[in-house]
Amino acid sequence: MIADDGTAAPYDRLLIATGSTPFRLPIPGNQLPGVIGYRDIQDTDEMIAAASQYRHAVVIGGGLLGLEAANGLKLRGMDVTVVHNGAWLLERQLDEVAGRMLQRSLEDKGLKFLLQKQTEALLQAQDGGSAGRVGAVRFKDGMQIPADLVVMAAGIRPNQALAEAAGIHCNRGIVVSDTLQTYDPRIYAVGECVSHRGIAYGLVAPLFEQAKVAANHLASYGIGRYSGSVTSTKLKVTGIDLFSGGDFTGSQADSEEIILNDPHGGVYKKLVVRDNKLIGGVLYGDTADGPWYFQLIKDGRDIHDIRDQLIFGQSRSAAATASARARSARRSRKRACSASTRSRSTPRRPRPAAPAPAWSSRSWPAPWAAPTARRRPTASRSAAAPSIRTRSCARRSWPSA
Repeated sequence: MIADDGTAAPYDRLLIATGSTPFRLPIPGNQLPGVIGYRDIQDTDEMIAAASQYRHAVVIGGGLLGLEAANGLKLRGMDVTVVHNGAWLLERQLDEVAGRMLQRSLEDKGLKFLLQKQTEALLQAQDGGSAGRVGAVRFKDGMQIPADLVVMAAGIRPNQALAEAAGIHCNRGIVVSDTLQTYDPRIYAVGECVSHRGIAYGLVAPLFEQAKVAANHLASYGIGRYSGSVTSTKLKVTGIDLFSGGDFTGSQADSEEIILNDPHGGVYKKLVVRDNKLIGGVLYGDTADGPWYFQLIKDGRDIHDIRDQLIFGQSRSAAATASARARSARRSRKRACSASTRSRSTPRRPRPAAPAPAWSSRSWPAPWAAPTARRRPTASRSAAAPSIRTRSCARRSWPSA
């Protein structure tokens, strides 16, 4: 490896992690003063300085960075217009319903939006103190709006210049295999500069997963494989909570959607289910259950027992799960009892009859006792006071012979 100052260093393995660069639209005027990207602290300082001197700001790009930049400039007193070529805002993180709700909320805060617009040129100001600086934005349909500051937040591009100069194969990023190796097996690449299975990830979580696989190889701890990431995004755009994860578009023919929509309350939930498994979702306003939904997506758990309560979150679904388990336990006990009853092949032996009470055939026989059970008084008892041996209302006796 040769540095720009001429120093050279040999390597057995090389890791490239050159990241990405902000994308500037290749249009006339993109290098005028007052046209900036949004990537580092220097760009932020330039926006703050412009807000104290100028009035009109145009932000090109309706993604997360663009909306944050627009909101910051609006709070500093500028008249801000967001230009986006998509049909709704944050189209990679939100579906159309959530995107429209977000747009209405931001319009209530004073932001302006021009959607499905393609910028044709940035025009230079001709008069006043802004001469030589950007002064307007013209679109392909002929529309033109004033602009003293233009912020290009139209995404990022993988920084693959070094790899291309070294002759490493690149296609919208440095092409890597599942082991994060380039076409030269001694050279690895991770991060925003990488194209893995045609996808360039710009989020933190996939980059950590890539780094873990590459580190295992470089440290000879074993062979790991990176098969791609199920991504989720939890954002807070100008104070509004948003979450999305998995395949939330519901574009597959056999997928189903569970939707809760409360526009007045500012809450929207959409869950996409296929084969009794949650595969994606979008949350707007209420994102407390976002991590739980994302774990269900990653685990591929069967949601049949909690499907009716799934849209209401983890607490309601947990109660439904407990109830389903209790019902299942009761059914199991019933089946076990039925099987035990059917398995008895011989009837039970009858209990032996209880012995008769000792008094039933001796001193005071019952009226219904058989005559043979009665005992005749003996002659020795006949001389005792016979009046006492007569019948009385208290008990029954037999007279002497």
